[in-house]
Amino acid sequence: RGHTGLEIDNDFSFTEEHFEGGDLQGTADLLEKQENGEWWLIDHKTAGSFKVAKAIGLVKMEEVLTDENGAPLKHKNGKPKKKVWWEVTPESLKSREVDIKDWIYQLNAYRLKMEEQLGEKITRLWIFAVVRDGGTFSAKNRGVLENFYYIPIPILDDDVIRSYFGVKRRRLLNALATKEIPPECSPEVCWNGRKCQMCEVAETCAKYGRSYLTADEVEDGQG
Repeated sequence: RGHTGLEIDNDFSFTEEHFEGGDLQGTADLLEKQENGEWWLIDHKTAGSFKVAKAIGLVKMEEVLTDENGAPLKHKNGKPKKKVWWEVTPESLKSREVDIKDWIYQLNAYRLKMEEQLGEKITRLWIFAVVRDGGTFSAKNRGVLENFYYIPIPILDDDVIRSYFGVKRRRLLNALATKEIPPECSPEVCWNGRKCQMCEVAETCAKYGRSYLTADEVEDGQG
């Protein structure tokens, strides 16, 4: 329903643009032509506040409040009073690219195919993220105060994208042809095992002794 509400074609934008060929196929949510002639590619995502906070690069900052003499102010329970806010730091901007690597590679793959079909360069990539738990205490406690965000996505070198998806494609085709299980994914791909909780083949992975999860963990819902 969210996608349907955002899919509005006009003279300057095209929605649900499908592409296929080579190692890649998929559908780009929105291609938008700007007044200056630039093309932007925007992908719509629904994500939890934890993912959105990571994607933005938000870091929780705290400062103990003090009186005029420099002594810490305290609540009635004895805990110090603190000023709390959220910032985007140079360090968090670097780490966010690890946290949203899947989005970065997906949008750059879409960019390559759309550039082939358009015959023009796409200059900006964006995620339009709708916060699934927006407005809740947990979201606000992570510094996610709005219900949706535009999140800029870096443009990677074309050869990096082709190599990345080329390797994935070859591994998949080899596994289908030989019935041999492909190499274990990296920690960043599966979020150190957290992504396994949402994976349709987690139980199969566990049977083959993947280090991130065991069969018992999958059965218990802890994988």
